[in-house]
Amino acid sequence: MENLSFKRSTPLTAGILLAVYFFRPPGDILYYLANFAAVIMIGLVYFSLGFRIMKMLGMEYEKTAAYPAAFGISFVVLGTLTFLAGILGMYGFFYPFFAAVAIMLICKRELLAIIEDMKKVFCCWDIYGKTAGQKVFSLFLFVPVVYAALCVIAPETYYDALVYHLGIPFRYMQEGRIIDVDGIVFSGFPQLASMNYLFVLLLSYELAVKLFNLAAAVMAVMIIAVSAKNAGGSARVSVLAAVTSVLFVLNVSRAGTEVFLILFAGLCLYHLIFSDRQKHSLYIACFFGGAAFAVKYTGIIIYVFAGLVVLFYVIKG
Repeated sequence: MENLSFKRSTPLTAGILLAVYFFRPPGDILYYLANFAAVIMIGLVYFSLGFRIMKMLGMEYEKTAAYPAAFGISFVVLGTLTFLAGILGMYGFFYPFFAAVAIMLICKRELLAIIEDMKKVFCCWDIYGKTAGQKVFSLFLFVPVVYAALCVIAPETYYDALVYHLGIPFRYMQEGRIIDVDGIVFSGFPQLASMNYLFVLLLSYELAVKLFNLAAAVMAVMIIAVSAKNAGGSARVSVLAAVTSVLFVLNVSRAGTEVFLILFAGLCLYHLIFSDRQKHSLYIACFFGGAAFAVKYTGIIIYVFAGLVVLFYVIKG
């Protein structure tokens, strides 16, 4: 199966290389390639660190839930480290590259395992599906996924992103530390998402931030799918319900905080509802609930839903 997938991908790769050679893409292509490469490296950093922390704490997940959990843990850890670096005035060349290289060296085993998982997905993934249901599923996914992808690679135009989510980190980078920017309320107490965006910006450019947001959306969809499956529902229907939601697609395509809020809300509820699948699940749920609040202040509403889940189990006995 793997050899067949590689044989299919070889002509496609060769065709892309020939097209690039003969049609001579504009110089901007280097900008896109640099951002894509940076996001791949940043993704490896986040996932490897998350898996190492999970291993140290004895946290075990099924594969579909493991990656969103690893991403969420690293999001909190690296966001906090970036905040501390800003307090110390370390927003320069040294901090982000040292942190990235150190993490990849320390988490070498986890890094290699992630690369192997990526190879398996690449080799065995059939984009069209085999059954009629899988083909219909792929068809419904096609339009919102293509739309989101096109919006992601386009320049950012969202007001909140330009002023807050990207504007504030850019000002921090100019000053080399966290400062209180006149006229911008959130600059004095940066959100967790802004700190992670800043970490990405220190290593790359604006497009990488939007691709990072897209990666978080994939993690959010994965935790939704695994939760639906464990609850006896359909993972495919839950995925379609998410990616065909207009608000979800809009927030995937821009640098904001809503996608991370969905991810952490999903992780929080996953650990509450399926508490028998993880040791100390209530503590972990509180951790991810706190992360949801740190990402977006309105995220405090997750505690209402979490409380309802806890109340249901108390009444149920």
